[in-house]
Amino acid sequence: MVEISPRLSMMASLVDGPARCLGDVGTDHGYLPVFCVQQGVCNRAIASDINEGPLTRAEKNIRAYGLLDRIELRLCSGLSGYQPGECDWTSICGMGGHLICDILQAALDAKGIAVGQSFVISPHTNEEQVRRFLCENGFRVLREAACEDAGHIYLGIVCVYDGVSREISKVDAVVGCSTILPPYYYDNLVRKARKRLAGLAAGSRSDDLEVALLQDVIRKVESL
Repeated sequence: MVEISPRLSMMASLVDGPARCLGDVGTDHGYLPVFCVQQGVCNRAIASDINEGPLTRAEKNIRAYGLLDRIELRLCSGLSGYQPGECDWTSICGMGGHLICDILQAALDAKGIAVGQSFVISPHTNEEQVRRFLCENGFRVLREAACEDAGHIYLGIVCVYDGVSREISKVDAVVGCSTILPPYYYDNLVRKARKRLAGLAAGSRSDDLEVALLQDVIRKVESL
């Protein structure tokens, strides 16, 4: 049985299985699809990456666990190598929020996402941008989770594409609004907000709108 990190374990736990097929975009070593197939989270999987190196590593691991008949390897950029709805669940993790938004936007532009297709997403940066993109571009956020792994805090987002655009406030984009997350997640948000406020106060010019947003973020977290 493959051993995976707390971050990948969180991602696997967010899939409402058993999925028919899990797509793992940016698979790297292929550990997530291997674990999910072994644990019955999905019946089969597709492990994809834009570079050949990660796919070579993934193939080695998939072969070692005897799963080449259930996990397909694909060399492609983002979701470009998938058919719409081919995977009922898709994982996009291990990358920054900007790149995740770019991958989803490219897939939407190419009509490569089917209504009802579910995603588990974990942005390493720019979480607020990802939340805003999902709401405004037809993804319904169902729940969120967070975990600590090797000194870092990671967010996991479960969403489903229904094509309905939604509004989200600037504060909710930063704090989240679908689930109450662990205290350490909010402690980190407040710590970063206060650090930024201190930096703005020490500067020669202050951005009143940013100050107001940071203060609202702190108030929102303290009210949870």
